[in-house]
Amino acid sequence: KEMITRNADVMHYLFLRFAKPLKPGETYRIALPTGERIDYHYEPEKNASSLFKYNQLGYMPQAGRKYAYLGAWLGDAGPLPMKEFLGKPFELCDEATGKVVFSGTVEPRIPDPVSKEGVPFTGEETAELDFSKFSTPGTYFLRVAGIGRSEPFRL
Repeated sequence: KEMITRNADVMHYLFLRFAKPLKPGETYRIALPTGERIDYHYEPEKNASSLFKYNQLGYMPQAGRKYAYLGAWLGDAGPLPMKEFLGKPFELCDEATGKVVFSGTVEPRIPDPVSKEGVPFTGEETAELDFSKFSTPGTYFLRVAGIGRSEPFRL
């Protein structure tokens, strides 16, 4: 017999905005008003950013369109502005070697559609990373300066 419990796993996110960029290899301590402390070691080449939205099953090498998106909803802070990243380069990197195999430009994506009531479907601002011209099979990750890298995916 299936039982319903009142216990639920809940994930909480904390979004922090800093005056200066974090330095790779540095450890930062966040002290909460409750007295708890959180240590965070910043390794943008190792720690994947959740801002990347990509096909987790991978991409067919012969597919006509291969792209990923950047974006985030920051809770009470609203959408993460993508304006500062538009026109900047992105890199497609080989997972095994870290070498750049393709580069492109972060492009704007059509604005978030809204419902009849005027409510955005996602609330996010999104940008597009188009790597359709690349078709070599392998395992890769995406990288954008100022954001970091994606999880690896197959092509």
